[in-house]
Amino acid sequence: MDSILQANQMSPDQPIQVNQNLQIPWPTPTPPLEIVAVEINGELVLADPTGCERYEVKEGDSAARIANLFGVELALLNKVNRLDEDTLLFPGDTVCIPEIRYGESLPPTPGPSPTPTVTAPPPGPQLLYPVNNAVIDPPEGIVTLQWTAVQDLGESEWYMVELVDVNDLDALPYRGFTRDNAFQLPNDWRPDIPETRLMRWRVSLVNVTGWREDGLPIYTFGGEISEPAFFTWLGAIPTATPTPTATPTATPEA
Repeated sequence: MDSILQANQMSPDQPIQVNQNLQIPWPTPTPPLEIVAVEINGELVLADPTGCERYEVKEGDSAARIANLFGVELALLNKVNRLDEDTLLFPGDTVCIPEIRYGESLPPTPGPSPTPTVTAPPPGPQLLYPVNNAVIDPPEGIVTLQWTAVQDLGESEWYMVELVDVNDLDALPYRGFTRDNAFQLPNDWRPDIPETRLMRWRVSLVNVTGWREDGLPIYTFGGEISEPAFFTWLGAIPTATPTPTATPTATPEA
């Protein structure tokens, strides 16, 4: 919701009208919840979100109240849901109630099968071009970002390219998707201010895990994000609005 409000320069209490056009930003990949561990009274306690119960927040709820309701340590509830002290919960939000597992009471692996090894996510791509801190010259030319291929992409795997104007961090990042290890920046991604701007870009591997009602894909992260790289780009000079030329009119003779 915050992304839609920001893209349309709206406030949360501003009503929307029938037939009003709204700018909808690219869906942001949401990384899946992961098992987290917290040491409590000298003992390692695990919170496993796999298949967790989803609690719907009600009026007057807080993270502390929900943790007390389900008998879960507040630190574990916050960490597994990626909440912090400043996070506000609103009615209708959902919170994962994780399974709590204590290291000393884990059941043994049944049968002779070995305990499966967790597969590490693929490393982030290595960014190749533009080289870090390069100056794009000429600024109006075609800019192609390039990086190393992480692996042979599966049917649902894509690279996501993010570009941010470091001089305007309040603006939404540009995001593009490709199955190649190169991406040509669209012309409208160039800053529209005729000043030198510092741009930050990075690339990550994402998976298409479903489809929204409007036909756009739902993405989740499928690997590590690359280290960021930077380049300097001169913003576009706005095109001057042409001055209308008066059309001569015939003056009737007396």
